Amino acid sequence: MELFDETGTEYYRNIIWIIVFALVGAFITNNYYNAVEQEKIEATYIETVGHVKNSVEWERTRMRNGRVQGSSQFFKFNYHYYVNGKQFGGSSEREKQPPETIPIYYNAKNPATHVFKRKSSEDERAFLIIGGIIILAFTVINICLYQSKKKKTRDFS
Repeated sequence: MELFDETGTEYYRNIIWIIVFALVGAFITNNYYNAVEQEKIEATYIETVGHVKNSVEWERTRMRNGRVQGSSQFFKFNYHYYVNGKQFGGSSEREKQPPETIPIYYNAKNPATHVFKRKSSEDERAFLIIGGIIILAFTVINICLYQSKKKKTRDFS
């Protein structure tokens, strides 16, 4: 389907594609913006050592229409860490057995807020660039097709 309607009989097609591109662009840009903001916040988090209290292996089975589609093992564990003599903690899951100690990054203003890994906007940046390239390529191809058809219709007149 071409982006542009040269005959003018299906003008709604142009509007639909413009709306689709605008929504996709807004979605990609918003994801990137949120990732950058979260990365800035988590860059200020302080690193400490968390201690794994217990770890239990679980199996997750995926079923479809009463048949087993696959299964995967994961570990549920509890952990705790100390900030200024106060204990904080929680529970989490990992695909591999967690070590006895794990790095934890916590917010100095609210030590209960923590992450195991700081956010990186690199993945979203790649998504932003690839999405932009795809939208640009699609637009350029359709403009070229439009110009080509327009030239052919002029040549036959």
